[in-house]
Amino acid sequence: MILDITDERTHYRGDGTDFSQYTIPETATHLKDRGISYILVGPATFAGSFHKDNDKRELVAALGENAAFFDIHQDDFSVILERILGIITRTYTLGYY
Repeated sequence: MILDITDERTHYRGDGTDFSQYTIPETATHLKDRGISYILVGPATFAGSFHKDNDKRELVAALGENAAFFDIHQDDFSVILERILGIITRTYTLGYY
């Protein structure tokens, strides 16, 4: 599981920097192929603009039920963390011998 907490847009291959070698669709395929869940806590809007190449909500949409989005500005952060805790406890079971 990846928990991504950010207030910024993402970098991607072709954005004019050397920060990333991948696009959002390539990242989605990589996560899907490995069964990795993704939770994004980020802004729903941003000064400037989002588009399909720099909006991580596209990654959430591509992963479907294996992903979740929480607007970092919508709720108190403790409420967001409680909701994430609920997802984790419903998704994973720990066992020991």
